This record gives sequence, C-alpha cells and structure tokens, in this order.
Amino acid sequence: MRITKRNLILLILALVICLGAGYWAFSVYRVNKSIDQLRSDDWQVREQATENLTNLGKLAVEPLITALKSNDANIRWRAARALGKTKDSRAIEPLALALKDEDKRVRYRAVAALEEIGNSRVIELLVSALKDNDVDVRERIARALGNIGKPAVELLISTLKNEDDEQNRMKLAEAWSEIYIITHENYIKEQFISMLKCENNNYYDIRMDLVEMSGEIYRRTGDLNIIEALDNILSSAKDWDIRSNALESLKQYRTEDERIMRLISHRNWDECLKIGKPAIKPLIDALNSSDKEIRQNVYSILVKITGKDFGMDLYKWRMWYEQNKERSK
Repeated sequence: MRITKRNLILLILALVICLGAGYWAFSVYRVNKSIDQLRSDDWQVREQATENLTNLGKLAVEPLITALKSNDANIRWRAARALGKTKDSRAIEPLALALKDEDKRVRYRAVAALEEIGNSRVIELLVSALKDNDVDVRERIARALGNIGKPAVELLISTLKNEDDEQNRMKLAEAWSEIYIITHENYIKEQFISMLKCENNNYYDIRMDLVEMSGEIYRRTGDLNIIEALDNILSSAKDWDIRSNALESLKQYRTEDERIMRLISHRNWDECLKIGKPAIKPLIDALNSSDKEIRQNVYSILVKITGKDFGMDLYKWRMWYEQNKERSK
C-alpha cells in the first residue's frame, strides 16, 4: 500500500495527539499520586511529593487548590507551600482564605506562598493579615513585606495611620519595627525615624508604640539613627510620656558600649580613637549605619586600632571580633 504525503502528515499528527494525550494523562496521574502522598507518615515521601507537585507547575495548581480544603492540616500547609512555588496567580484567592486557617502552620505557609507569587493584591492581603494573633505568623508577614520592599511598607504605614484599634495598631507597629531590623532599604528606615520625630498629635499613639520598640531595634541592629532619634526626643519632645518612653528605651542598653555609641553618634572621632580596644565592638556595629560619613570614619578608626583591614565588610569584621574578642578587651 502506497502512503501518500497527505496520509503521512495525518499519521504524524495522530501520533503527536496520542503522545500528547498520553503525557497529559500521565501527568494527571502524577499530580493525583503526589497529592495522595502528602498524607504519608514518611517525611521523605512527603517532601518528594511536594517537589513533584512543584515541578509539575501549572498542571498541579487546581488539584493543589482543592487540597487546600482538605480536613488534614498537614495536607493543607504542604499544598500552600507547593502553590507558592508555582507562582500562579490563580492561587492568590485560595491562599487568601488559607490566611484565616485555624492551623498556624497553614497560615504561615500561605504567607510564604503569597510572597513568592507577589503583586499588589498580595500586598493588601499580607498587610490585612498582620492582625493575626500568632506572633510567628506576624513576623513571617513582616519579613515578606520587607522583602517585597517600598510598595508593601507604604501600604503598611498608611494602614497604621488609619488604624483605631489599639491591639491592631500595636501589631502593625511591631511589623514595621521588624521590617526596620531586617531591611537594607534607606527609604523604609527614613520613614520610621521620621515618625519617631513627628510631633503631629494625630500620630501620638503610633509614635509611643515605635519609641517603646526602639530599644529592641537598637539592641538587634546597633543602628545609630535610632540613638540619634531617641536623643532628639529626650531633648525636644513636648510630651512627657514620649520623653519617658524614650528614656526607658535608652536605659535598657545604657552601658559602656552605649557611651561609645553616643561618641560615634556625635562624631567625636578623636575620643573614640583614645578609648582604643574597648571601642572595637561598638565601632564594628556602627558599620551598619545608613550614614556614609559615619561608616567611613568608623572604618578608618577600626583599621588604626586593630591593624586589620576588612574594608566595609560588616560580616568579616564581626567574624574577626568573635575570634579575637578576648584579646580585644
């Protein structure tokens, strides 16, 4: 039998269709099998199933959305995790519902998933979810908003300014403080410092919350901008309660290191150099300052005191200090 060109083309098309249908059917089988494996008692099987679903991409989205409604919380949080990896916008609204799940693990994973998808709708959902009662979930949301950056923080600040409920306002302020600690964006830090110094009575409660949290921010970052702002409040704030809160924040960490930090804050470089080795740790912390002039002077003094030169690399300076701190006293 002679095969014509037309018949050959039709035969090839039929083979392609059959292969495509076979691949689709096999993929559907893999999706269903992987979702079923999310119930496994073996964590390695569960991890592999999550990875398989991630690799299957968009084909797995609808089954994973269905899995978010499972009665088993272990399946729900793993489904949320896999949905984030697909980065498919169809998952946004189902994940929004997962932010209200009774199990904190599901809410936590929903936050991470939404961060991976990321868009303006996601930012709105995450800021609204900061009212969550679990501190771990709220910290994860703050980290997500900080990673998203300026648009997320702008909405957070706007929401904070319009929040009347005291508990919710405190949660929003805590999130802003956490973002300050983890971020490297000057804009975010500048907005925070600006609010600390703001004398507008409309933002009195917000300012009180932020001042109260500033001591912890300073402890975790060594950021001199916080010390400068609190000093400014002590010397110029009109309200006694605000000044009292600023004093308490400073008192928590008023040590010899604090005295040196004040010298750095006031750019008293000669005095820092005279102190010598005891100034090394606060000087290293000051390399984290957003002020370029402070960083450059601190770096110069560190080189003179230690005889070492790690440039502006804060990590290397801290590693060196940890290995040599007994000799640096």
